[in-house]
Amino acid sequence: MTEVSLNEQTKDLLKKAKIGFPNEIKIIYKDEKAGFIRHDQAQQYLSGGDLIIEVNDITCPDYTLTHELLHLLVRINNVPEIIFNLTTKNQNLDNNFLATGFELYNTILHFEIYDMQRQMGLFSEKIQDLYLKGITETLKPEPETEVDNVMVLRIVQLFDALVFFGKEVQKVATVFEKNYPRAYRAARQLFEAATKKDLTGVQGLHRAVIRVFTQFDECLDELGLMGMNLREFITLTPVVSERQLKLEVRQVFNIKNSQMHDVYQDKPAYIGLGIYNEQNSFVITAPNVNSDKFFKNLYGMRVAVFFDKFEIPYLKR
Repeated sequence: MTEVSLNEQTKDLLKKAKIGFPNEIKIIYKDEKAGFIRHDQAQQYLSGGDLIIEVNDITCPDYTLTHELLHLLVRINNVPEIIFNLTTKNQNLDNNFLATGFELYNTILHFEIYDMQRQMGLFSEKIQDLYLKGITETLKPEPETEVDNVMVLRIVQLFDALVFFGKEVQKVATVFEKNYPRAYRAARQLFEAATKKDLTGVQGLHRAVIRVFTQFDECLDELGLMGMNLREFITLTPVVSERQLKLEVRQVFNIKNSQMHDVYQDKPAYIGLGIYNEQNSFVITAPNVNSDKFFKNLYGMRVAVFFDKFEIPYLKR
């Protein structure tokens, strides 16, 4: 295993993460240096109950490791999660939806994570240059007329770049406008949707994810691309009030008979859509017999009872 020297702030953050995580956290470094920063240069996963963080590129180990640790700490603090409960029965389509939804969701979390990294002094000119190089090394310029098969990748990465550079985005705007004019326009629309209202708290994050998913489909439509309808495909932890927990399910959710299947049971899926936001809040399957009675009883349940009975994760406002 490659030995890497970390600064004191990164070491302190690792100690804090180890306190918050019940089992051991192991860091594995690979001896690779691409000479730029990308967020796919590290990954984290569970192995035997331990959390393994693989840092696959040590161009900037402090930046890359703190980014992974902050993602962990943010999740420990009970933010709305996304879950992939559905399948279209087309693996390539599923993978495209999953990857895109995951990147958009992570970018919403990056508003807080980048701010914390910025406070740690990890947004130097060098770091910003390496981040920009990661984009230009990855994304080829747009073709002048057609919309090619990497347009979606451009949009999601440039959206993240807007969050990364924040108020200093004018430093790189000329590069983005020259090389990726349509994708950059769409990315700005996503940024505006995300920041339309306050992002703080679980409800602020929840609403921002929904706004971005909605705007993303509008951006695809403007480009003549097929929409992804991520609000229906991706389950987002519902955020409910104490009052809503006491209401009947029919008063808070509409349950839609989907054309998709439950990915775990390979059975037709029913999606619980929030009445006011039309966001996928849970996925259930119905019994093969007496399904009418099943749904009649379900709609009449108190939301709190329903969540408990079907083990639906949720957050309180």
